[in-house]
Amino acid sequence: MFRVLTLSMTISISMGGTAFASPFVGFEEPMIPISGTAPKGVSGLSISIDSLGASPVDVNAARHAGTMGPEILSLGRSAASVNVYKVAAPSVVVVVSEDGFGSGVLISNGGDIVTNLHVVGNSKTVGIVFKSESESLAGGASSRSARVVKIDRKSDLAIVRVDSVPLGVTPLRLGGVSEVMVGADVHAIGHPTGNTWTYTRGYVSAIRRGFTWNERHEADVIQTQTPINPGNSGGPLLNNDGAVVGINSFKQASSDGLNFAVAADHVRSLMLREEATMKELESHPSSCKESPRLRNSSRNEKDRSNVFLYDINCDEASLFEIKVPDDKKTPISWRFDRNRDKVIDVIIFDEGHDGTFDFSYHDVDFDRKWDLIGYHPDGKMKPTRFVKYNK
Repeated sequence: MFRVLTLSMTISISMGGTAFASPFVGFEEPMIPISGTAPKGVSGLSISIDSLGASPVDVNAARHAGTMGPEILSLGRSAASVNVYKVAAPSVVVVVSEDGFGSGVLISNGGDIVTNLHVVGNSKTVGIVFKSESESLAGGASSRSARVVKIDRKSDLAIVRVDSVPLGVTPLRLGGVSEVMVGADVHAIGHPTGNTWTYTRGYVSAIRRGFTWNERHEADVIQTQTPINPGNSGGPLLNNDGAVVGINSFKQASSDGLNFAVAADHVRSLMLREEATMKELESHPSSCKESPRLRNSSRNEKDRSNVFLYDINCDEASLFEIKVPDDKKTPISWRFDRNRDKVIDVIIFDEGHDGTFDFSYHDVDFDRKWDLIGYHPDGKMKPTRFVKYNK
């Protein structure tokens, strides 16, 4: 057992039966409710949207084939670091609570910011400071208040929400453990010991599943040698694409080389929870017995198909759509939105209308362009191999 040091800082501060449309972009034509039979293969199916993506090996193969990845991938290590900071820093904020301050990162267009629960403490509202050009709190930084809307005591995470963000500031994409490999470069941006918007770089030392700390927290964590200190808590751990793969949370007090970030997969799970009171979030009760759960069934006369909209884990933020055409020669398509931006990024096809899967399209980097084709010779939802998508 080692002593754990969390990375927030303490300061003294005051803070002032009708038609409906698909929720997915590009599928917004009105549809008429129906009472048709649900497609085969749904009942009793266990679905994890996060597991539908390509593995790191598949992603790297696509990159080497020139099918994906921003220009940052072709740059040298120093240039890549400069670009990661330039792109990500404006989305990193200072989080100020009654007990102190730490870091946070904007992760949605709706003003959602993730940080550590130990940064927020028992506060119901916190102060948020966005970066100025001078990179200091006194140089024209933009501040506003935020409501604490979701917490997870087990993984030490919290979501706070601002009503508006400064012009030009955009959310960072949430990655996950599937995008992390031991030895890979990672980057941290935060406010160690009050030195705002500090950048550090290191590498992934290990990925530890079900890791426990402080005798009350448990999560999948990324162990890194990236230098972090008090004030970094709640800030992002970034990969070379600038995606958030973890939230910097704690370190071993006796060593500067043992630092830990809670995997971003836990952030995604927390985002899926409905907004609730602090008391309700502590226990997070669920009365839902069926998953996936059919939310709507409809008729799309435009292309003569029935459309079934489901949610996963009884969570209305996590949706997928099944489109069943009248023509048996046209495959049934299962459409998923893995990063919850209301844009379809995985489509899996059932050619025989028999509840088994044959092939799929994957937008790996969420740029609205297909990168890979997946093949399912065993009929299961997860592809056994990928090839490059060619138009």
